[in-house]
Formats: sequence, C-alpha cells, structure tokens
Amino acid sequence: MIALEQKSIPRFKFEMPSERISGLISSTAPGLAGMLSDVSSIIPTRDLFNTCAGKGDITVQRIESKDIFALLRNATDASGNLVYNKAKFEIKKYNPRADSDIYCIQTFVMKDKLDGLDALYNKMSGFGASVQDGSSYIIKSDGAGQTYASILIPPVILYYDSDGFNEPIKKVKERLASNDQIIISGIAGNIKFDMSGSLREIIEKVSKGENVKVVKDGTHRAYYEYLRRGDLTAITISNQDEKPTNIPVNFSDVVLAVGKPAPRDRYPGLTWNAIAELKKLGIDS
Repeated sequence: MIALEQKSIPRFKFEMPSERISGLISSTAPGLAGMLSDVSSIIPTRDLFNTCAGKGDITVQRIESKDIFALLRNATDASGNLVYNKAKFEIKKYNPRADSDIYCIQTFVMKDKLDGLDALYNKMSGFGASVQDGSSYIIKSDGAGQTYASILIPPVILYYDSDGFNEPIKKVKERLASNDQIIISGIAGNIKFDMSGSLREIIEKVSKGENVKVVKDGTHRAYYEYLRRGDLTAITISNQDEKPTNIPVNFSDVVLAVGKPAPRDRYPGLTWNAIAELKKLGIDS
C-alpha cells in the first residue's frame, strides 16, 4: 500500500516571524518595535480573533500613527523598490458616498466578510478601542504556548498618477471588444459587472490629468461606510511610486458577492505592475 502524502493546511492566511518586522523599524519606529518584542508571530486580525480567541488572554494597544507611517515606508514592489519611501502620509476623513472621486480597487465585496465587521468593531470596542477613528492597534493573544499579534490599521487610500492607468485601460478595452464580460456570483444570482461604465469614468478622469484616489486596503470597511452613509477615516498616501494594477471601481458599481471571483474579474484590466503587498509588512486585517 502506498501512503499518500498529507499536505498540511495553514491555520492562518499568513504567519510571519515578528523579528522580520521589528528589524525593519528598530530605529524608525521604536515604539512599535518594542510592542513586538514579546511576540512570536504576526497573523491577520480575523485569524487572531477566530483561531486564538478563548485560548489565552487578548490585549489591545494603540500604535502611534508615526510608527505605522514608518512601517509603511518599508513597502516594496516585486522588484524590491521602496514605493512609499518619499511618500506623504496623512490621516484624512472621507465620505465614500458623497466624495465621488474616491474609488474601490476591486469589483466586489464578500457578504460574509461585510457582515462580520460589526462583530470586529464590537470586539475592539470591548477593549476600549475605536476602529473607525483613524487609530491603529496591535492585538496580542498569548494562547497556544506562544504570543501571536496582529497589526490593525485604518483603510489605506492611494493617490495614483493618472498616467499609470494606460495599460489597464488598454486591457479593459480588449476584453470589451471580445465580449469577455465580468460575471460575479451575487446574493440574488449572477451579476454582470458594468465594465464599460468603469472604463468611461477612468478615461474621463485620466484625460484631466488628475490623481486617482483608490482604496487600496480596507475595501470592506470602506464599503461598510458607503452603505451606512458614514465617514471613512483612512491613511492617505500621496506622492508615491506604486503603479495601479487595474482600473478603479465606483462604489455604486461594487457587487455584494457570495463567491469570490477569479483575480482577473476582481480587478478589471489586471496588470501585474509594481504593487506593494502590505501583508509583507504583517498588515492584513
């Protein structure tokens, strides 16, 4: 009898040794580096609450915005370029419904993830922490014989240069010419995403040479505020060198989904440019 190799299923979306992050910021963000000194691994916030809850004490500490900005300056693209090294960082308030020039980076939000935000906000409120006021936190759990931590930051809005959208625009035009539509599994059945409308909007924006403001991280939290007509307090990154991977999506066109579409349907005009993945810095809420 041949024994089948059993592949281990990861418990977390990612797990990163804390030394990797504290080594990056030991001189630029000593406060955050000190908070990580007793941490073994950094994991996503949802995994910490879902997997570690009940297995040990959970503590929450506020992180100074300047330390988060220092951490973000270490973000690199696939070529290793520090795309936010010279960027300007601010905490700013937006209204996703009233501010028509704020866009999503993807075509959909997952219903279950959106529904889980109230539980996250309530959990954080129980620790005296407000997730919606622009604050950042480190959340720790000492369960399972080691200390896990997650880094929860506000949503991130990037100001992209308009000339970076040329390639994604070209790819969307090619999809439309071949009638290659984006179909998303919505709560009421399959929904055709309005790719033509998104294309017209970004072409008009680019023609004016304006910066394009896109929610790069925290899409579900941004959409949550869009639905409730609330304000979104976000980290704004301008004067940065990251390239857009796709054309942006108006909040009114985002599909509430029950199934996650393939990457090329999540990001219309998907182009693997110099995107900086924040999970490389231990950030993924």
